Amino acid sequence: MKTTPLLALTFLLPLSLPATSGPQSVEACRDRALAFLAEGCLDSVAHYRDLGARLCEDEGDLYGWISLHRHIGQTFRDGEDHAMALQYFGCIFAGGWREPCTDEEYEQLAWAFTDAGYTYKRMNAFRQT
Repeated sequence: MKTTPLLALTFLLPLSLPATSGPQSVEACRDRALAFLAEGCLDSVAHYRDLGARLCEDEGDLYGWISLHRHIGQTFRDGEDHAMALQYFGCIFAGGWREPCTDEEYEQLAWAFTDAGYTYKRMNAFRQT
């Protein structure tokens, strides 16, 4: 039958395509983490946060690393999960793999303090701020 080689090709072609190990950018990792957060899949949120954080570290991108944690923390805060929001902001305060060295990195760090303060405000926990 002449269709046999065609059918075999149809099934074997996907096997020859290069496999990707996941998102290749921090933004893609952040977007996937936020999508899984909206679905309540916290293990997947942590997975994509870890993947994005590793990409940032590999690229020396502290700005992106802080921004990644801020976006996830803000989304938890907006969903009224203040404890998880503070956990993600706390990762920033514990420090990345290096200290900030540019104005942009210090600005992201300052915004993280603002995010945490706003979270405590929403909790009416002014003394912790």
